[in-house]
Amino acid sequence: MNRALIVLLIIGSACAKLAGQDRLLPSDTSFLLTVNTRAALQSAALKELFVPWCKTTLEKAPNFGQLANILGIDRLTELWTVSVATGSNRDQDRIIVVLRGSWDKQSLAGRLLEKSKRMESGLSLVNDNKQTPVYQWSRPGGKPGSVFIALSTDGGIVTSPAKDYLTQVLRPNEKADLSDRHLQDSIAAMNPRALAFVAVSGTSIDWSMVPEGKARDAFKSSRGLSGHLILNQAETELNLELSLEFADRETASSSSQALDDLAGQSLGYLGMLVAQQPQYKAVHTALKSNRNEAQGNSVRIRATMPLGELRELMNPKQAARGN
Repeated sequence: MNRALIVLLIIGSACAKLAGQDRLLPSDTSFLLTVNTRAALQSAALKELFVPWCKTTLEKAPNFGQLANILGIDRLTELWTVSVATGSNRDQDRIIVVLRGSWDKQSLAGRLLEKSKRMESGLSLVNDNKQTPVYQWSRPGGKPGSVFIALSTDGGIVTSPAKDYLTQVLRPNEKADLSDRHLQDSIAAMNPRALAFVAVSGTSIDWSMVPEGKARDAFKSSRGLSGHLILNQAETELNLELSLEFADRETASSSSQALDDLAGQSLGYLGMLVAQQPQYKAVHTALKSNRNEAQGNSVRIRATMPLGELRELMNPKQAARGN
């Protein structure tokens, strides 16, 4: 299954209600991403960035438009909550995307059923359960891979490349019940003002992306990572806050120092990159503003990114003309 298709659904959606309260998260969730795009659209500064990017980039992506049209929902006005969760065994198909919004469940259910009767839609009914029917959407042109779609009893749209994984989450639980209790606590504590939130189990983090040395050795013992992105009140910059959890204070303290060393090493490389490709100035600024502090068993990390530089990152041609 092509993961890009599901990722595009996430990015192209709007959300306000937080996934931490969503009962449709799989019990073996090891990674969760929530993107609060509706909050971004309520900000004039962020809306100016997001809407043109969505139209010029996402709408041209293969298959994105077709699947969105089958659902018949407006990505910029109707969708409220979007979350993506993956399982713990690194199986590429163990992915769940949950969308919630202002649509009428009965109308959407009728629209999906009607579409499934048209061969050209690529949508077919594979489970006619009256409460939670499951549909399969096949990619155009006979391309391999498909997505299963269902409506939960409370109106959520659930998609996954694995039918059995999707049916597992269509359960009557009132709240998420994750096997990783530390991850569940992190999700429950997410900031309701966050534009984006991420939580990852320590065992699911691929630390090979970190250069060999003290930083990688320290981070390997992490119990998990969680963080969020918030727009400041003046709507001039994005504030990133991350938390790494460890088993004891000593490991947290040594990891904090290793993180400082890694940031210092990376700044030189990013500086040279920005000289050649100025659109990456936002990344350089964020890393330069990075501050971390060991607090008990945790390391708290904070960084900022000016919206003006983010605009250049999202529109590199404009950045090149400006330099």
